[in-house]
Amino acid sequence: MLRRLAQTYQGYALQNPPRCLAQLKNGFFGTKFERKAYLSLCNYAMAFDIQSVWHLHPVFLSSYYYDHLSFNIAWGHDRPEDLPPAGSNIYSWPGDLLVPDLVVLLNAHRSIRNRIATTKDNYLFQRKIVTSFERFLDPPVLMVNATNFFEDSFYKIKNHIQKIWGYTMSVNVPPP
Repeated sequence: MLRRLAQTYQGYALQNPPRCLAQLKNGFFGTKFERKAYLSLCNYAMAFDIQSVWHLHPVFLSSYYYDHLSFNIAWGHDRPEDLPPAGSNIYSWPGDLLVPDLVVLLNAHRSIRNRIATTKDNYLFQRKIVTSFERFLDPPVLMVNATNFFEDSFYKIKNHIQKIWGYTMSVNVPPP
């Protein structure tokens, strides 16, 4: 999906962690604190990479701040009902991190994405992820049911982008 959107809008497709930190990934996953530190570092390095190209073309990024935050929120609570309430500061974007214009959640159950058997635990975990994304307000989140065909999901995202930025998606971003 990421590559297809980038091709459609002649943009860049980037994935987090950035290349400069990808080889360090295994060294940071010993403790929860190390994992959070690594992911935070990746987000800020990614923001730096984006700022070097966004004035040229649109940037489409996989796995940024909301992805990491929702995962940590989901792991820290047993049930969706136990999550922090809507409006809690935990759902706020950090003031010093580059903010995307739009966040898209491709909502497909893990068993569909990974082609593994469905379990109650997977369903509850995914529900906590989705609930977290529903509570993020700024930047906005487009929720896309990705359990259907790829083309349906792609066109929903494309139509939303066109509605926001117009059919040409001209980019008026100041250079870094």
